Amino acid sequence: MGHNKVRNLLGKIDRLFAETLKGGKDDHAPWDAVSSLHRIGNRAIFDRAVAWSTALEPLKRARAAAVLAQLRHAPRGRKRHPQETQFLYRKESFDVVSEMLDKERDTYALIAEISALGHIGNSAAISIIAKFADHANEDVRFSVAWALGSYHDDPLSVSVLQKLMEDVDRDVRDWAIFGLGVLGNADNEEIRLGLMRHLDDPFLDAKFEAAAALGKRQDARLAKPLVEMLKRYGDIISLREAARDLLKMTDDPSDWSETEYIVALQRKFPSTLN
Repeated sequence: MGHNKVRNLLGKIDRLFAETLKGGKDDHAPWDAVSSLHRIGNRAIFDRAVAWSTALEPLKRARAAAVLAQLRHAPRGRKRHPQETQFLYRKESFDVVSEMLDKERDTYALIAEISALGHIGNSAAISIIAKFADHANEDVRFSVAWALGSYHDDPLSVSVLQKLMEDVDRDVRDWAIFGLGVLGNADNEEIRLGLMRHLDDPFLDAKFEAAAALGKRQDARLAKPLVEMLKRYGDIISLREAARDLLKMTDDPSDWSETEYIVALQRKFPSTLN
């Protein structure tokens, strides 16, 4: 690469890092800049993020973790397939973010760092993430549930997600149910009974995810409450998914509404008529 191209690229990287700090913490513009840095994916970006990882400003530390989470390289010049993406500096990024978590006291940066460990995909992160499952802040606990969803079948993840399924915060419960029950494959009677309890969850999203998780496990006890939910809530994607799994269907018939699923469930599980 020529000197001018190098200078231009470094200038672009400088601008993108600066843009990650502009606007509100969760505005689209700073996250667009983070995504651009991910796509460029080179050593200069990694080194800048590492430098920011020890910055006094919490927002810089948060953005450093976000950048390190998904630095990547993909083939150029043709349509890219997700499986062709090569993530960069994974071990180094894991080491940096883990060290950040040992010292972090800012809630926003803490959330970013936990989330980064979910993206990085190193199973050594599980025990580190799990330490924050009892954090007083619900957004931190949500980040734990989200991050452990990336390691959903690990025994420690399963245990922590089961605990977070009972969290007082509805979004934490919802994501823990999704991570353990829908993304994950862990299956025993304790897990199933926990999911059954959440068929009565006051938060509809958590209720629907619990139904999808039990459908995935083809638990016949779901049939009756699932018919009742289809009658009450109608054509909900998670409920259709649960019905298809219980019925052992391989696809979603384009002309089926909740009515057809109800009829099929009642035929397969006559007890749902009672």
